[in-house]
Amino acid sequence: HGCSRWPLLAMAALAASDDVTVPVWPRPRSITFGSATAAVHHSRLQIEHASGAAHDELLIAGIGRMKRNIFSFAANLSSAPLPYLRARLPGGPRKDATPPEARKCDTQKTKIFTTLRIEVAATSPTRLQHGVDESYELVLEAEGGTLRAPTEWGALRGLETFSQLVQYLGPAAGGFVLCGLPLRLVDSPAHAWRGLLLDTARHYMPLRAGILPLLDAMTAVKLNVLHWHLTDSSSFAMASTALPQLAQRGAWHPALTYSAEDMRAVVRAAWLRGIRVVPELDMPA
Repeated sequence: HGCSRWPLLAMAALAASDDVTVPVWPRPRSITFGSATAAVHHSRLQIEHASGAAHDELLIAGIGRMKRNIFSFAANLSSAPLPYLRARLPGGPRKDATPPEARKCDTQKTKIFTTLRIEVAATSPTRLQHGVDESYELVLEAEGGTLRAPTEWGALRGLETFSQLVQYLGPAAGGFVLCGLPLRLVDSPAHAWRGLLLDTARHYMPLRAGILPLLDAMTAVKLNVLHWHLTDSSSFAMASTALPQLAQRGAWHPALTYSAEDMRAVVRAAWLRGIRVVPELDMPA
């Protein structure tokens, strides 16, 4: 699912077992599925949401990322199916059940999934803060589906789940498909703080090649806090307009610092992905 996040998913892929598994991470609260299959075509897939809403900016950006995650990598792959990261469903082993992604998808008789409708209950922007409602419900039929969420942040999590459910089985198997339809998935996070600690005070990481792609990897597994350790005794890499000598003399090198524009870019990119940035400034250090 994209150059920046696919290695993370592939390395964590779970082996098949007698448990019921779904290609969604982390494990959803509940899911029910059937036995039908739908083809997904880039040119036919439409994502609809209420235009003019207060959260248009977030949803438009999220929809663009979702489509890139689904379709952008297929041209460079072989015909073999991808090893999707899978979560075991609650309830323990069920030997009589087969994971929907492992079923034989009859691509000769499938319908085409054309429309995903996004419905956000909140009519005004919801502040991205600790404990914000990130729940959602995803209902998919053979020809279309609906993503419902109380807030725009829940809608972003649901778009990520939808991108994981669309699987590339190879050209011989019909390309991109949704298996296990009709499907109903209800999810909400088990923990309000799902964070990643990034220590650039001890190990400088470039903005474009390191930190921004990391945000995409966090989105893939629905993390929502970037704990950014910016300064320590090793290096003061945060540029300051009030006290520029701190970074000039305290960083590994004057070039290995983050300007105010750099930090704004990280906060902006993180916000578009439903991730809060929590800076840590060790003083004195």
